[in-house]
Amino acid sequence: ISSRKIEDQNATEGNNRDSLQFLFDSISEIPMKESTLPTTFHDEGKMHPMTESKIGRERSILDAFPLPSLSLIHQNPKSIEKDAYDEYMIILNEAILSLSRLKVSQDMGDWLKREDRIVEYHLPTLEKAINEGVANPDDLEFLDELEKQRHVFLKHLSFDKKDYSSVQLILTKIGYICANRSKSLPLELAWEKVKEAGMYLEADFLSNYLYVLSTYPSVRQSSFDPMESIFDSLNPERKLNHSRNEPMKEVDKVDILEEIAAFYDCLYKPTEQSTTVRIKALVKKGKTKSAEALLECSGIKKLRLRTYQPILKTYLQQEDLISALSLYSRMRSDSDLIIDAETYIQVIASVAENGYFCHESPPIDGIKEYGFRYSSGPKLLDELLTNLAEDVLEISSALAKRLHTAIQKGFHDKRGGENLEEQHQLAPLSEENEPAEADEIIASRVIINKYTGVCRRSGARLRLIKLSELEGQELKSKLLALANKEQKSFLQNWKVKPKMCASDMLESFSLWMDKRKGKPFTSIIDGANVAYYHQNFDDGKFNFHQLQFMVDTLEKMNETPLVILPKKYAQKSFNVNLGRNNRKQFLSQDEWGILNKLFHSGKLYLVPFNSLDDLYWMLASISDQVYSRKGVSLDVSVDDPNGRWPGTRPTLITNDQMKDHKLELIEPRLFRRWYASHIVNFNFTGFVHNERVDDKVLFSSADFFSREIQSNSLEKKMPENHARKIWHFPVSDWKNHERFCLRI
Repeated sequence: ISSRKIEDQNATEGNNRDSLQFLFDSISEIPMKESTLPTTFHDEGKMHPMTESKIGRERSILDAFPLPSLSLIHQNPKSIEKDAYDEYMIILNEAILSLSRLKVSQDMGDWLKREDRIVEYHLPTLEKAINEGVANPDDLEFLDELEKQRHVFLKHLSFDKKDYSSVQLILTKIGYICANRSKSLPLELAWEKVKEAGMYLEADFLSNYLYVLSTYPSVRQSSFDPMESIFDSLNPERKLNHSRNEPMKEVDKVDILEEIAAFYDCLYKPTEQSTTVRIKALVKKGKTKSAEALLECSGIKKLRLRTYQPILKTYLQQEDLISALSLYSRMRSDSDLIIDAETYIQVIASVAENGYFCHESPPIDGIKEYGFRYSSGPKLLDELLTNLAEDVLEISSALAKRLHTAIQKGFHDKRGGENLEEQHQLAPLSEENEPAEADEIIASRVIINKYTGVCRRSGARLRLIKLSELEGQELKSKLLALANKEQKSFLQNWKVKPKMCASDMLESFSLWMDKRKGKPFTSIIDGANVAYYHQNFDDGKFNFHQLQFMVDTLEKMNETPLVILPKKYAQKSFNVNLGRNNRKQFLSQDEWGILNKLFHSGKLYLVPFNSLDDLYWMLASISDQVYSRKGVSLDVSVDDPNGRWPGTRPTLITNDQMKDHKLELIEPRLFRRWYASHIVNFNFTGFVHNERVDDKVLFSSADFFSREIQSNSLEKKMPENHARKIWHFPVSDWKNHERFCLRI
C-alpha cells in the first residue's frame, strides 16, 4: 500500500478510497502473535528506518507498518468540482427537457452552464446567521440584501424578469430531480447559482434542498479533511470534536447544508429540520453555547431528540455537567419529546465517572435550580434512574457495559468498590452471581431465579408489576379504538356498511362480562389458537376436540374457563388455514355437539364477523366482571389450598406471540405489563380427529417478575445518606432471566 503510486488520480481516487477502507477493515481484524519486527522496510529499492516494535494480540499489522502520508490520493477540490459539475449538467439538461414549454435563451443557458461566478455575492445577514446562530425572519434586512444582489445580477447579465423566473423554475426542478435520484452533488453548483442571483426562494424549495443534502450528503459535507489520509480519519485517537477554543480549518467552514438552513431561517419561521442542521454545524465549530441559544430562541414547540443530542453530547464530553443537566432537565420537561435509553445512560454514566454518586461526594453546584431534588450521592442516582425507568423498559448490552464501566471508574478507589473489575473493551460483561458483601458496590450481570424472582447477587426479589386500575382503563380504551380502526380498514372497499361499529360490539361484550352472574371466569381460552395447535399435517383440521380437552383440563384444576371463538367456526362449513393445506371443513355431529355444549353452558363467546378475536380475549382478561366477582380478587396466592398455580387471574391461555403489527398501537409498557401478568402458554400432543396419545397439558405460567426496569427496597436499615434501592435492568440481547444489577 505504502509504495503504490496513483497515476490517474481523478479517475481512480474514489475507487482507491473504497478499496483502502475495505483493506483497512480487513487487515485491522487480523490478530498477530507477539513478535519483534525488522527495523527497516523496502520502498522502491530504498531503505527506510523503522522503530523496533512489539505487536500484541490486540494490535494489527498496521501498527507495525505505519503508512506514509497518502497525500497522493487525497480528495482534490478540483476533482470534486468536476464531479459536481458533470452531474449538475446531466440534471440541468433533464430539468430543461422536462419543462418543454419553457423558452431558454442563449444567455440563460450559458449562465446556467458556467462553473464559476460572474457576479460576486454579498449577504452579510446570512454570514452572521451562520457564524453567530442569529436569524430573524421578521428582520427585513436580509430581504434588502437579496434585492440588491438580484438588481446587480440582472443588470450585469441583462436578464429580464421573465428570464429570471425561468431560471428560478429550472433550479427548483433540479432540486426535485435530485430528490428523486438521491443525488446531492448537483445541488452544490445549483445553490451557488441561487446565491449569485439573489433569489427569494419558496419555503418548499429550500426544504427540498435541505432534505436532499441532509439525506444524501456529498463528500464536501463530510468531516473528511483532504489534507489527511483515510487512515488518519479512521484513527480512534483522532479528535472528531473541536474544543471550544480550537481554530477551525478552512475545510470545516464549507457547509452548504448549514448555509441553506440559515438562509431558510432568515426568511421563514425556523423548522425542526433547519434548526437541527444549524445546531449540529455550530457544535461542530465549537460554538456549543451559541447552539443552545439557538435552541432557546427557535420558538419550535415540538423538537425531536436529534435536535438536542449534539449539544448534550458535547457538554458531557467536555465534563460540563451543570450545562448538561440543565439541558437534560429541559428535555424532560418537554412532554412531546421521547428520550431514548442511550441518552439517559450517557447522562447517568457521565455523572458516575465524575464520582458524584459516591456517598461522600460534594454537591453539583446549582443543580437544584433545574428541578433536581438531590445534588449528589446515591439519591441523585436513584432520581436519574427513576427518570429512566419512566420512559424506558430495557437497555442494550452495550449500554449495560457503559454503565458498568462508568460505575467502576467512579468507585474503583472508594470503599465498597474495590472488587469492581475493569472489563475488556471488546469482551461481553461477565456474570457475577455470588452474594455480595453488605457494603459492596454492585454493577453486575446476574441471573434471576425464574421461579422465585430472587437475585442471588443482591438478595433482592423482583416484583411482577401489574396494570394499575387506571392503566387497565387506558388499555381498554386503546382496544376499543383499535377495533374501529381494523374494521374500517377491513371494510373500506365494501359497499354495504355494518349496522354496528366494531367498538360498540366490543363494548357490548365488555358489558356482558360485567353484568353476567355466576362464577367469574378465571381462564380465558384463545379458541382458534388451541383448536389449530399441532394440526398442520395432511389430516389436520380445526379440532373442536382439542377445545373440549382444554376446557376439561382447566376445570379439573379448579379454573372457570371461557372460550373466545370467531363466529365463522360456528357455521356448518368454513375455510381452514393450515399453511399449504387450505380447504373447506364441514362440521361433524360430534363437533356440533361440542359447540352446543360449550355455548349452552355459558363457556363460549362467539366473536362477530369482521372483528378481531384478539381484542376480545385481551379485553376479557382485564374485565372487572363486576357482578360475578363482587369486588373479590381473583388472583391466586402461592400457598393456595386447592393447588392452583399462583398468579394473576384471569389467565389467558394462548401460544400467540402477539407480534401482529396491529398491536403496535398499544403503548409498549401497557402491553408488556398485561402480557407478563396474564399470558399462560400451553403444550400437549395434537389430536388426530378425536384421538389423542396422552391426557396431559403442560402449562407455562405467567411471569413471576416483570421484564422492565425496576427498583426494590433493601429490607435492612441503612444509614440516612445511603440508597435503599437495588436496581435491575432487563437487557435486550441477554437471556430472558438475566439482568444488569446495580446497587450503591
